[in-house]
Amino acid sequence: AAFDFDGSSYLSSLIDLSEASSEYIAKNNDEVNRPTFPVERSISVLRKCLSIAGFSEKTTRAGLLSPEGSKSHNIHGGEEKLVEELVRFRSFIRKTALENMKTSKQAKPNVDN
Repeated sequence: AAFDFDGSSYLSSLIDLSEASSEYIAKNNDEVNRPTFPVERSISVLRKCLSIAGFSEKTTRAGLLSPEGSKSHNIHGGEEKLVEELVRFRSFIRKTALENMKTSKQAKPNVDN
């Protein structure tokens, strides 16, 4: 029997996992010492899944320790720094969106019918 790899279902599962990680970050955004293990685990699973799909080791191991014990130069600080940067980026996007919403509400004239 031949094995037919369903790429769209595979990609959909990877997107679901990354969205769940984003939701976790969003729900825990206000905590100072939030646990990062769930997101780190998600990143690890995503790395393995991307490797299975043929992504290069340079891509799938970005930010990890090399066999010699040094950090990869693709992500300075490793996965923890990556998670922190994702949280900062999400906060920036949210703040910008809220400011734009306020600005657009203030710019609209109040018209009574």
